[in-house]
Amino acid sequence: MGPVHLRPITENDVKTLIQLFHDTVHSINIKDYSKDQVDAWAPPVNEIPEDAWIDSFRGRHAVLAETECIIVGFADAAEDGYLDRFYVHKDFQGKGIGSLLYRDIESFLMDAGAGRIVTHASITALPFFLSRGFHVEKEQEVERKGVILKNFVLSKQI
Repeated sequence: MGPVHLRPITENDVKTLIQLFHDTVHSINIKDYSKDQVDAWAPPVNEIPEDAWIDSFRGRHAVLAETECIIVGFADAAEDGYLDRFYVHKDFQGKGIGSLLYRDIESFLMDAGAGRIVTHASITALPFFLSRGFHVEKEQEVERKGVILKNFVLSKQI
């Protein structure tokens, strides 16, 4: 793997990001969730509306990590401190990409004066965020397509 660099997400990236999201949930999160749960969370890519993702990135700090022309992760956060999506490509886990993305998001939110970061983390992502100083505010159950998934509301003062 060559050097990893960050750049802003563009509309042209969204199809690839949706595929990365789908593949990561089905390959990595499957260790903590059932097949029904990952199917509800990350349906087939042709069922995920690209326009909705494009709209959701607008007005946010939306960044991706790239190496050798391969998108290997992405994250987005609002100026109020809400960290929404945070995914690392299934084939590039454990290589520091999540840390690189996280440092960028935290730096952006500090500069924006957010004061704290809040995210809803999966069981799988919980150790990553706890190791970066987040605290569990609550465990919750969310419904996706009639299927219940457990996740955690986390926060960190910055």
